[in-house]
Amino acid sequence: MKKKIITALLGTCLTLSLFTGCGGGSSSENTAENQPTTQTQTTQDTTTPAAQNTQQTTAPTQNTQASVTEEDAKKTALEKSQVAEADTIGLTVKMDYDDGMQLYEVNIYTPEKDYEYEINASDGTIIKEDMEATDQVANINSQTSITPDEAVNIVLGKVSGATEKNVRMKLEMDDGRSLYEGEVIYNNTSYEFEMDAETGTIYEWSQETL
Repeated sequence: MKKKIITALLGTCLTLSLFTGCGGGSSSENTAENQPTTQTQTTQDTTTPAAQNTQQTTAPTQNTQASVTEEDAKKTALEKSQVAEADTIGLTVKMDYDDGMQLYEVNIYTPEKDYEYEINASDGTIIKEDMEATDQVANINSQTSITPDEAVNIVLGKVSGATEKNVRMKLEMDDGRSLYEGEVIYNNTSYEFEMDAETGTIYEWSQETL
């Protein structure tokens, strides 16, 4: 009877040992399987910012090379307008950019007309042109106390060196008052004025470089 009990106990211990051994092997396998997954995720996380850092933004640049000089642009504008430089009362040439294109803005001022040109600085072609007639003193029909000629003399007294050909002027009505409004262009400077046509009083006077 005792031999049967001992034999049964030995069988039970052997069975428990086998189960314990299987459980330990399964745990090792699970750990081994989980390790590669963790390493792969770490590698992916560290490589993503590096890929983002390789992106670069290239800013547009403007061409600063001009094949045509200011003197060339001025000559082109004078030839197009058929105006001699000696007959101008003002002439300006300025560099500018339009939609990335380098160009010259040329303005020609004469007693009768003003001309404006945009000229391509690369090949000298005229891109845009405009012409505007000026206000002529001789066209003023005034019955005011201050005649147009008297108004011109008053204005010229404020701009030393200017003459009648430098003056543009017209007669306007403002709140029942007769006013001479105009501009003197001299030495590439514009002088704008507003004068009472009855008293000769100058209400407004300003100047700016063309």
